[in-house]
Amino acid sequence: MTTAWIWASTSLAVLAAAPLLYAALCVAVAHRMTTPRRVPALADPAWSGFGALRRVGFTPRHGRLLLAASYLGAPDGPDGRGARRAVLFVHGKDCSRGGEVRVSSEPLVRALHQAGVAVLMLDLRGHGDSAASRMTYGIDEADDVLGAIDWLRRQGFSAGRIGVFAASMGGAGVLRAALRDAAIGPIVLDSTYADFAAMIDGQFTALTGLPRLFLPGALAASRWLTGADLRHIRPEGDALRLRGCPVLVIHAHGDPFVPVAHARRLAVAARGELWVTPGEHHLASFRETPVRYVQRVAGFFEWHLGRPAGDVVTSLKEAA
Repeated sequence: MTTAWIWASTSLAVLAAAPLLYAALCVAVAHRMTTPRRVPALADPAWSGFGALRRVGFTPRHGRLLLAASYLGAPDGPDGRGARRAVLFVHGKDCSRGGEVRVSSEPLVRALHQAGVAVLMLDLRGHGDSAASRMTYGIDEADDVLGAIDWLRRQGFSAGRIGVFAASMGGAGVLRAALRDAAIGPIVLDSTYADFAAMIDGQFTALTGLPRLFLPGALAASRWLTGADLRHIRPEGDALRLRGCPVLVIHAHGDPFVPVAHARRLAVAARGELWVTPGEHHLASFRETPVRYVQRVAGFFEWHLGRPAGDVVTSLKEAA
C-alpha cells in the first residue's frame, strides 16, 4: 500500500464526510440559536412590595401554548373601575418578565403604576414560566404579544389605550403584532434590531466561533426546526408600515451586539423619536441613566396614552 494511495483514500473520506460535518454543525448551531435559556421571572425582591401583583395566564392569539404573565392593576384601574390605560412589557431573548432590560424593571413599573397606569408583564414562549417552545426572533412571538393584547382587551382596555414597552427581540414581535392589531397604541423599543439577517451576519462568528460560510446552513436548519424563515425578519419594514402609532426608539451608543445604526433605521422607518444613550453593552441604557430613563419612558406613555401634561409632571415627581 503506497503513501499516495493512503493520501488519496484519506482525502476522499474527508471530502465524503465534509457535507455531513457541515450539516451536523449547522443543525447544532440552529438548535442553540432557537433554544431559549430560562431565567427566573420577577427575581428582584423589590417585586414583593407590589401586593396587587398577580399571576395570570392565557394563550397566544393563534396557538395553544400557555403563556405566563403578571398583572398589576392601577390603583384606579379596571380592578377599581376607573382608569383605562395599560402598558404591556415584552422582554427579549433569554430574559423574563420583570427583567426586560436585563436588570429589574421595577422602578419603571412603579412609576407607571403610581401614575395610574396598569401594567402587564409577559413571559414569551420558551421563557420564564411560559410553556416550552423554540424562538423565532419575532415571528411566532408576535402571536404571544397579540394574546396579551386580547387579555387586556377583555379586562376593559380599549384600542389605542394600550402601550407596549419592548426590549431587543421583543420589539421585533411587537412591531409585527402592531401591523395586525390597531389596538396597540404607543410603543417604546429598546435595543431592537432593524434587520435580523444583517444583525446575525455581523455577529455569527463571535457567537458561534464558526466562519460565516456556516450561516446559510444554520438559517436553513433553523427553518427546519421552527418552520419560520428567520431571514425574513425585518422590523424596519414593519415599522415603515405602521400608521399613527407613536414610537420611541432607545439604544445604547456602544451596543456591540445590535449596532446603533439599527436604532436609527427603526426611528426613521417608524417616523418616531430616537434617544441614543451612553453605554457599551446591549440593553445598557437603563443601567447607565436609570432616573432619566424612567422619566423619559413613563413620560412618553403618559403623554400618548392620554393624560394632561400637568399630570405627567406630577406623576413623575411622585414616582422619583
